[in-house]
Amino acid sequence: SVSAESRESSCVSESEGNDVSTPMSGTSAQLRQVFTELDEKGEGTLNKRTLIKAIRRDKAVADLLNLPHEIRQEDGTRDAFEKTFQSID
Repeated sequence: SVSAESRESSCVSESEGNDVSTPMSGTSAQLRQVFTELDEKGEGTLNKRTLIKAIRRDKAVADLLNLPHEIRQEDGTRDAFEKTFQSID
């Protein structure tokens, strides 16, 4: 079971992520559209798993976030993902 604190730290909310210093290539409108599409339950949050699945499924999402299409622990791409996720959060 995942604690509420763990879930909170592994989610990003729609109202967050307005930091213009993030290394993402997408515009705010593009990022908001992707967020809305991925937030299937309409809760206003995304977790890491959902975002990683979207990146693997849709190269455009990876490109928008300036991330590789495949996220792996072994090759450092997971670190890049974590950095981007935290900058959104």
